[in-house]
Amino acid sequence: MLLVRTMECGGGGAAAMVVWRSYVMCLVLVICAAAKAELCDMSTGARTIIMDLLESQGNQIDQVLTPPILPIEGVGSGAVSLELSQEGQAYFTLQPDGHLTLNQPLDRDQNDLSAINFQVSCAVPGVDGNVRSHPVIVRVDDLNDNPPVFSGTPYKIQIPE
Repeated sequence: MLLVRTMECGGGGAAAMVVWRSYVMCLVLVICAAAKAELCDMSTGARTIIMDLLESQGNQIDQVLTPPILPIEGVGSGAVSLELSQEGQAYFTLQPDGHLTLNQPLDRDQNDLSAINFQVSCAVPGVDGNVRSHPVIVRVDDLNDNPPVFSGTPYKIQIPE
């Protein structure tokens, strides 16, 4: 519902009121259009999807990424289709609901990986030429799975007071 306050516009009368009402309605439409997210838009408003993942313990591949689902409008509803583009080694598989799953155990130290970069393309089925690509960065968090090793133990130290 749109409420328009009437006011005297110095001789404009009804014509000024029509112009004022049209201006307000256009402004409301522009604001509503800008606020509404479209399919394949980033729901966070960011330009890049950033996710976090804890490296594997042994052969573990069931880690959950944070956030757990790609933050793209329409994901999980069947309204969009997603495609994963990875160069080199394919670390992830993209599930239809927007979850990423690991294809193999991931050791940050052994693979020298602090982050994995790739692209996700999003399309609305039945709409030609409307494919959006989103860069994705998965930050790989390290587990303390390589504790320090000390040789020549025990050590003796004297600290003067």
